[in-house]
Amino acid sequence: MQEQGFTNYSYECWHFDYGNQMYAMMLKFLGRDREQATWYGYVPAPAAVTEIRDSD
Repeated sequence: MQEQGFTNYSYECWHFDYGNQMYAMMLKFLGRDREQATWYGYVPAPAAVTEIRDSD
């Protein structure tokens, strides 16, 4: 997975990150890339999902 650009969380051998805050932190720590903004973040639920939740 690292060959494909993912970063590995060293305390959990099964844990890989890509595009989140841990990914950006590890790239900076490893000196492999400049610090960059993460691109995965909050995304509001689609209207259909919120309508179902509101009707409960």
